[in-house]
Amino acid sequence: LKRQNIKPQNIEQKIYSSMINDPYYDVIVCDSPAGSGKTLIALSAAMKLIDKNPTKYNKIVYMRKTVNVDNEEMGFLPGTQEEKLSPYLAPLYSNLEAIINAKYGQKRKFTKEELENKMVDLVKEYQITTMFEGFLRGTNIRDAVVIIDEIQNEGVGSIKTEFTRLVEGCKLICIGSNRQIDNKFVNKHTSALTYLKNRLLVDNDEVRIGGIELTKTVRSRIAEWADRFKG
Repeated sequence: LKRQNIKPQNIEQKIYSSMINDPYYDVIVCDSPAGSGKTLIALSAAMKLIDKNPTKYNKIVYMRKTVNVDNEEMGFLPGTQEEKLSPYLAPLYSNLEAIINAKYGQKRKFTKEELENKMVDLVKEYQITTMFEGFLRGTNIRDAVVIIDEIQNEGVGSIKTEFTRLVEGCKLICIGSNRQIDNKFVNKHTSALTYLKNRLLVDNDEVRIGGIELTKTVRSRIAEWADRFKG
């Protein structure tokens, strides 16, 4: 675990990272509050997994629901496809920036151009690919560590579309928090995150699924404080 770009900061993150790197698990479900490091650890552990198993995994596929806090679906937003998708990738790029800073140390501050170049290199090295539900029909995802972010904003129908795209041998990481639902058509009882957590309680002969809950916010004291707001 210490040889990862992002070292786990607490026992929960250590277990989470270990589960991702454990060949036993096909699917990992992570329910965590804002700022708990769920996406950052997932990316860092996925990179480690590819480093260890380059013949089995050759890319990271990142997905998340295209809905924002104002409940505007991507299809109704102005601009080209690339312009529409750009805001939804901000969390991915933010976490890649954190990985770059951790990998190369904090002794110097990168210029914007240097940071962009290193990010391009990292994306190329791990073939980090972004996909969205609306463009998945007819596709097949092979040899990949698949990370589905903000899964609390999806219903069962959405994850069925995503999961059925995976070819045998992929590893799937599903992360989210029911305290951060932005989709007006989903609630904590009907979210895909709740559905998957319930699946942990029944026999899953077809796949080996494991779950982990991160309870500690590590981003900042303000983030931890704000996550407890009601409403």
